[in-house]
Amino acid sequence: MTAIQVASAADLKAMSKHEIEVRTRCAQIMDATVANAGNWHYLAHRDLVTPNLGQAEHGIVEADCSKGDLDINFLAGAKDWTKGYGGARPWQGNSVAAFHGCVHIERAHLRVGDSVVWGNEGRIHMAKVRTIGKVTKLWGMGSEAGPSYRTFAQNNLYFKSKFYDGTVTTCLRLPL
Repeated sequence: MTAIQVASAADLKAMSKHEIEVRTRCAQIMDATVANAGNWHYLAHRDLVTPNLGQAEHGIVEADCSKGDLDINFLAGAKDWTKGYGGARPWQGNSVAAFHGCVHIERAHLRVGDSVVWGNEGRIHMAKVRTIGKVTKLWGMGSEAGPSYRTFAQNNLYFKSKFYDGTVTTCLRLPL
């Protein structure tokens, strides 16, 4: 099995074993959900069921971009970033709750499992970092097509409209 690069060499030195394990699990779960994309259905409402690992990898799942991100956090052993923002129930928040509940970081410091939101307070879209490097790959659940991978440039273009310039607004640290 190939090792998963979850952070830069410099960042790895500062990471705990627990953090490396959670980020590695995030990557593995993202890969499994993309392989199971045909069974993921886009629903942008709450309350949605948080799937178990078997459902996420092989079963039917209902989620939107932020709920999919949150489901991966839950399954990987990360913390719930909603923190009750806007009255959100545990594990039911949205991208605005993530914007307010996570530590904001610079794009250069992204690690696998971190999240990115677009729009004012993250109101447009949310995606999760799958790979880092020259071309960062992002996991997203932005349509009925199910989870997929896109680059920053592909996401920016996809979400660009006459109302929004399509640029990334905020990068968010995975809560551990």
